[in-house]
Amino acid sequence: MNEIGLYGGSGFIGTQFQSMIERQSNNNSQIHMIPHRGSSEEIKIALEKLDALSNSNTTTSLLYLAENNEITKADKLSSEYIEDNVKRLKFIISNTRSKLIYASSVAIYGDLSKIPHSPSEKSNTINTYSKSKFECEKLVLQAGGVVARLSNIYGPGMSKKNIISDILKQIKVKGINSINIIDGSPIRDMIHISDVTSCLLSMTKIQKKGIYNIATGTSISMKDLALMILKVANFEEYKLVELKHNKTTSCISLDISNTKKTFAWSPSISLQDGLKQLV
Repeated sequence: MNEIGLYGGSGFIGTQFQSMIERQSNNNSQIHMIPHRGSSEEIKIALEKLDALSNSNTTTSLLYLAENNEITKADKLSSEYIEDNVKRLKFIISNTRSKLIYASSVAIYGDLSKIPHSPSEKSNTINTYSKSKFECEKLVLQAGGVVARLSNIYGPGMSKKNIISDILKQIKVKGINSINIIDGSPIRDMIHISDVTSCLLSMTKIQKKGIYNIATGTSISMKDLALMILKVANFEEYKLVELKHNKTTSCISLDISNTKKTFAWSPSISLQDGLKQLV
């Protein structure tokens, strides 16, 4: 049996992870909700119950998703943001024996290189958000856990504050003939939420430790992404307008070879198919 504690299960990834487990028939995985906003005592009790399930036939893991991922909010809070995240994570680590799987971010690498980033390379933390992730990663690795560096995730239930949501909102407006994007130059690896949750599930089943990228291994510019959305939505006649084009390319490209090998996992949803599903 695969027993999974879910800490921070009300967000985008957490809700989709639960839905995936519910949809699977005859699976041997069961979710146990850890009260993210509960008292310290309530959280301790929930973690003790999770740990107690561990035996020779059962593995217990704790999927840690309990952090705000808004970069602007993180920068506004500055050191307070980092301190709060580190304090919360230390509390969890000190109260469980279950294997910890921490949802980190590829923002750790920075965005100045077009060469695919490997988990073994040195980090390049450029803002409060990435600095916080880096500090938390160190705690997880010290505890023998898994750091899952997540790429740009999209899919049903995603945030409204991203380029895909913004374009989908614009194409619903009647009488327009152009779509605006802020900057089409950034290059990112876009991965569907279903591929993310399937990888996280594999991480709970295979008892490994270390840092792993969760991405597709293929990157696309935001301009090409916008054009792809218009194509699958049958709005190719719309004019695409860049409000600001940055001559310095921001790029985050990922190497996922070790993730695929270690967890016998591969992304299965192409970007075009994932966008068709949303449209």
